[in-house]
Amino acid sequence: MQYPEEDEPAEMMDVPPSRPLGQIPVTFDVPIPTMEQVAGEMARQLIEASGYRGVRALENMISEKLSAMIENIVTEKAGPILEELLTKSFQPTDAFGNPTGATKTLHSMLGESITAWGAELVDNEGRPGKPDHYSRDRYKPRVDWALKQIVSHELTTAVNAEVTKIVGALKGQATAAIAKQIAEKISGMVIK
Repeated sequence: MQYPEEDEPAEMMDVPPSRPLGQIPVTFDVPIPTMEQVAGEMARQLIEASGYRGVRALENMISEKLSAMIENIVTEKAGPILEELLTKSFQPTDAFGNPTGATKTLHSMLGESITAWGAELVDNEGRPGKPDHYSRDRYKPRVDWALKQIVSHELTTAVNAEVTKIVGALKGQATAAIAKQIAEKISGMVIK
């Protein structure tokens, strides 16, 4: 390996590392370390070592692996907790913490919220609002509005497809009829 002169700018690949890979002393604060401690300490000291190519790539890989491990742990632990919360009974309270009404499960509370959302009155554009005496006919429940949007879209798609087929068939028939008329005119002129 050639070392750059003092006045030449050095590239990162030309600069020798301060401690060559494999010669980093690994020390521990405990008498007999576990495998996790050995791996963790080696990784920490390798990342702290400066001058090596790929340290950034190593940091990114470690970050991705840690994120995946955390995501797996959270998914594994959160699933049963969420299932338990959905079936667990809660006591509704007033603003002062006093119990009011019968106990409810989170599942039933979600159902009530979805029902309330679907029953909310919306205008023709799907925006919530409060109808007055003059505009009450413009407002309908959100579920009705959503169903109308779905049906309207599906019907429009089906009607457009059928119209395209009919227009194509009519064009074909019109072309055939015009060609027949032209052929009759030409044959009539030729025969005379």
